[in-house]
Amino acid sequence: MLNQCSAYPENGCKVDHGATRVATTINGTTGGSEYVDVKEDTGSDVNWISPVVAFRLKAKILDIGSSTEYVGITGTGFVARKKVELSLTGSSAKSHHGVFLIAPDDFPFPGIVVGKPFIKDCGHPHALFPEKETRESLLVMQKKATVRAATYRAEHSGGKC
Repeated sequence: MLNQCSAYPENGCKVDHGATRVATTINGTTGGSEYVDVKEDTGSDVNWISPVVAFRLKAKILDIGSSTEYVGITGTGFVARKKVELSLTGSSAKSHHGVFLIAPDDFPFPGIVVGKPFIKDCGHPHALFPEKETRESLLVMQKKATVRAATYRAEHSGGKC
């Protein structure tokens, strides 16, 4: 499935691969469903989850048996020591299982970032999960208002200003 869609518009793909998507997963303690933001990183060799989201979901945290060093978005090296296994559900009722390494505390995205393993096994997020709705609003204001105080006073004061 990795070659199903190109991440480059010049190759025919018109989807915003950087858009935030929304998936549903299960809270490990309550058993209730929770929403989680999902982004795609076609250059990542692993899947990531922010520590805040991993703990919010009360997911079972597992040790990683290796000491592979990763380079973060800031160029700083770190070793991921924990992981979680989650199933994500999107537009269809089908669940997509993945292993997600717990990112460092300064992880810049408050959600899940799926990399090559997830894309290969499950497909691109844009085909699986709906795009997160933005809460943009438009506020329209007049540049100036005309006040007709003299007319109002004249009508309501018996013609005297």
